[in-house]
Amino acid sequence: MWLRLYLGLEEAGVDVVLANPKRTKAIAEAKLKNDKVDARTLADLLRAKLIAQCYVPPESVRALRGLVRHRISLTRDMTRVKNRIHAILDKYELEFKGTDMFGKAGMMWLWSITSKLTELDQFIFDAELRHIETLKGLIKEVETRIAKEGSPRVRWALVQAARSAVQWDDHYRTKYQRIMERRGDGKAIVAIAREIAVVMYLMINRREEYRFSTDAFKTKNVKSLKVKVKNGQR
Repeated sequence: MWLRLYLGLEEAGVDVVLANPKRTKAIAEAKLKNDKVDARTLADLLRAKLIAQCYVPPESVRALRGLVRHRISLTRDMTRVKNRIHAILDKYELEFKGTDMFGKAGMMWLWSITSKLTELDQFIFDAELRHIETLKGLIKEVETRIAKEGSPRVRWALVQAARSAVQWDDHYRTKYQRIMERRGDGKAIVAIAREIAVVMYLMINRREEYRFSTDAFKTKNVKSLKVKVKNGQR
């Protein structure tokens, strides 16, 4: 609801400040709380420039975030469907021998085993497989749209980072080789670039160190940086 009000005021030419409720402790800790008291307190804080503001991204960024949230929702749906399929396979002690059970070869295998199930489980299994295929198509459509909406400069930078990562980082090299064998170099690099973006986002928000790096790799890079600093390089 806040966004509709914010946009309405913004369109009317009103300079809007969105307060962060968690950081605006003066309201949260007030003994008497009602709309009038809250509004007056906010006005006093704003006048004193003490409002903890929330960042409101521009429309283009909000639209892109909406697409990303939609993709996350579809991916979670996909995970739930896959878990239900795994449960049925475990019930019949059926196991796929390949690397990607939901890839092209894996899906062919899944469709081929339906005759081994009871009539009821076969009905459910078929529905779940169709659900998987539908979700794959929807996710692909969303990913294509996100590629169109994203910054070309950021995409270029992430791809360059991915190229470097698969050469020097064991974690990304292993993942790249696994995807590349099935889907080719282009899709593998894009997958690595996407993971790098996600990892950077989580590191910044959670204030965590890069978890895939080994001590030897860290030591090597620290030494390299010290040498560059000593030589006046950046």
